[in-house]
This record gives sequence, C-alpha cells and structure tokens, in this order.
Amino acid sequence: MKRFSFTKLTVACAFLFAPLAASAQTVSGTGRSAFVDKLVLELGVGAGTSHDDVRPMELFANAGYRFIPRMYVFAHAGGMFGLGEKTGGTRAYTRTPLLGGGLGYTLCSGDGVALDVRGSAASSLGKADWKGVAYDAGLFLRVGSCGYKFNIGLGYRHFNSRSAGIGNYNGLYATLGIGL
Repeated sequence: MKRFSFTKLTVACAFLFAPLAASAQTVSGTGRSAFVDKLVLELGVGAGTSHDDVRPMELFANAGYRFIPRMYVFAHAGGMFGLGEKTGGTRAYTRTPLLGGGLGYTLCSGDGVALDVRGSAASSLGKADWKGVAYDAGLFLRVGSCGYKFNIGLGYRHFNSRSAGIGNYNGLYATLGIGL
C-alpha cells in the first residue's frame, strides 16, 4: 500500500481551495476580495518551558476562516520536538507530528494591532515518538498592516501523553509567527 505524503495533501488542498478564492468577486475596503480578508493564515515557531527534563519546540502552520468579524476557526498542523536533558554527553529528543484545530476570538483591534485569544487541540499522527494530545490556550498579539502581520503569543500547553515512559507535559509557551 502506498503512503500518502503531507506534501501531496498540501498540494491537493491548494487545488481544492483555489476555485473558492478565484470565485470570490466582492471587493472589500482593503482592495482584496472579501473571501481573502476572512482567511486566517499563519506560519510560526513556538517553544515551551522545561517540564520533567523535556523542552518542547514546535514548527506550525494554521489555516482558518473568519465566519463572523471577530471569531474564526482554524486547522493546526505542526511538528513538535521534545528536547531531553544530556545523558552521557548526548541529548535525547522526540519527534511528534500534530494535526488538529481550534477557535479564536479577536478581543480588540485597531490601527494595525489586534489582540486574540485562542484555544486549540491537536493529536499526534502516525509513528510519533511522543504520542498524545496537545491542548493549548493563549493570548496572541497581531501587529502589522498591508495584509501581513507579525504574531506574538503567550499561552499554556497541556500535552496528555500516551507513550510509555514519557509523562504528561504542562507548561507555558511562547510563539512567533507571520500571517495574514
């Protein structure tokens, strides 16, 4: 049986959603289509505090849609790395691909700055070294204009571990990203 790669899935989704973007004819006040103004896209990196000798780091992408002006739903895909303490001169690490989703709400916005609160849940996929479910809640500051925004976030993460020998993770995390 052939494996379906993440790259093929991304390309397939791009072809599926391209007609939706092309068919959005209504132009908003920003000069872009109303559909594009409602998209929430973000690429970022995050890191968490150390807990039980594990320091998690994550590369992630979020893609979502604002169904009302202040609230949006998003899909979350990422790769989490858990860096362990040195034992015998080497560091142990775990790799965990994550896939999930979440809900965000814009608390306040104006003059190129917005403050969002988000909650999300994501589960490990495939042959992950650290199997489990990640639950996140945090505040995110979006700064920028001309469509692109820098995102800075602080939050709390609980990772409910299902791997033998690796306990649950609870800790603060910070993220940096860029998005629409």
